[in-house]
Parts: sequence; C-alpha cells; structure tokens
Amino acid sequence: MDRKLILVLLLGLMLSGCQKEDRYGPRGRVTGKVTYEGQPVSEGAVSFFNAESSITTSGKLEADGSYTLMFAGSQDVPLGKYIVTVHPPSVSHEPGEAPPPQKEYPDIPFKYRERQTTDLTAEVEAKDQEFDFELGG
Repeated sequence: MDRKLILVLLLGLMLSGCQKEDRYGPRGRVTGKVTYEGQPVSEGAVSFFNAESSITTSGKLEADGSYTLMFAGSQDVPLGKYIVTVHPPSVSHEPGEAPPPQKEYPDIPFKYRERQTTDLTAEVEAKDQEFDFELGG
C-alpha cells in the first residue's frame, strides 16, 4: 500500500476520534451543596437542564447535602446556562406490584422540582465550580 494513502487514512482516523471526544465542546466540573432552612437536603438529586440544548446532567444528593454532577459517565459537564431543579429520589417497584407509599419531602418545596417553576439557575464555565442552593419555603 502507498505510504501517502496510509498516512491519509491514519490522519482521518485520528481526526474522527477527536471529533467524537469533542462532541459537546469544552467542559467544567460542578459540585455544590443544597440546603433548606440552613440544613442539608440529604435525599434526592439535583438536575441541570441546558437552556439552549437538550443536554441534561444530574447528581445525587449525599447525606451532607453535597452533590457532584455527572454527564455521560464523567464529572465533566458541557458549558452553558442551565435551569436547575432539586427533586426527591425516584421510587421504583416491580411490574405488577403496587408502588410503595410516597414519602413526603418537606425540605424540597414543589417550586424547585420542575423546570417551569424553579428560579434556580447556573452558568457552567470551563473550570471547577461550586453552586450552592438554599431552598426557600
């Protein structure tokens, strides 16, 4: 095989691999803490919905109210302006079984659970960032 053809093929493979990795562009890391009346919200999740695309990323709330956003198996989140929600954990059950009783989550007011009603926002930049949210009543 001609050397030039091999080089062209290798270059094409390398470039296609780079494009795949850069599909979402530059990214930043996001952590933070969610509190309600000064106390950590210890159950549920935080979700970031990109205001200009269909990108959604989320992070599980830990016992101390902290979270780390994950996107496509990575802690690197695409840059942009996001609408932020905080919601209770999902309740799962086996098909055909009655769902378990819903637990109340008074530390997550309904206002913050939906994109249409939340007033929480964040702008992710190409750096490590911390977004803390205090949920009001």
